[in-house]
Amino acid sequence: KDDIIKIIFENGKEMEFQQKMTNPETYSDNKKNILKIDFLSPITGNTTFGYERSLRPGRSFEANLGIIGLGTNPDEENAGGAFVKFGYKFIKDPDFYLRGMRYAHILKGGYIKPELAFGFYSHDTWNYDDYYYNHETRREDVFSGTIQLVLGKQWVFDNTFAVDIYGGVGYGFSTSESGTAYHYGYTIADSDFPIAVSGGLKIGWLFK
Repeated sequence: KDDIIKIIFENGKEMEFQQKMTNPETYSDNKKNILKIDFLSPITGNTTFGYERSLRPGRSFEANLGIIGLGTNPDEENAGGAFVKFGYKFIKDPDFYLRGMRYAHILKGGYIKPELAFGFYSHDTWNYDDYYYNHETRREDVFSGTIQLVLGKQWVFDNTFAVDIYGGVGYGFSTSESGTAYHYGYTIADSDFPIAVSGGLKIGWLFK
């Protein structure tokens, strides 16, 4: 039946069919929204919150807000600021039950996500003398951004709980003069080789 678009009867009546896999009615019981937190972010100097919404089967939109300074501060840089990320997910199909061609959950499966990110923060830097005996502290403002291609896999349990593992690579820029590579939401190499990478583990709660 999934191969049939419509049937036109002799009397002129038409019967149209919609593929079960891409029919939104198939997933009417699925919760379409997820609130997330990047599980490991607090130990890396920030706390990142996310929101994902299903747009249709196989497509979703995700936004993230990272609060820099809300977390541990292992390098004592006293950083403060924020970053944002926006991405559009293409969820691999089929991630389906063997009993029929449908997603196990509309937000479950492997995905590829083009993502755009920007961040602004200030932090302490240290300038040492020629003998590394004395140093002075100064405050540096940093603006950065990336465009990445993110690959990941998301699992949904009992239509309630989600786990999302991801990694990304792309291009980035930074105004840092101190050579800082880690920008909390992502890492950017120097201007001569402006590659950007990111990765993490998110957990989330689903709601209608």
